[in-house]
Amino acid sequence: MDVAVKLPGGNRVRRLFNASDKLSAIFNFLVSHEHLELGTFRLVSQFPRRSFENNTEGNPTLTQAGLTEKQEALFVDLL
Repeated sequence: MDVAVKLPGGNRVRRLFNASDKLSAIFNFLVSHEHLELGTFRLVSQFPRRSFENNTEGNPTLTQAGLTEKQEALFVDLL
């Protein structure tokens, strides 16, 4: 699945993930490539509006978290 993330500065980053990847994989990608710190942001989808945090109980897969489309658009919400 193609995941696009809008960063606080307005830039977007994209990466392919497997539906079986853990939700934490997106957070780890943003930490390593965009120099964000865990615990300082959450990810939010626009429709339906859902928010995801790195410490989501059970560390679900992307499918279990409800990210099931071929393309997903998320944005970083700073805490």
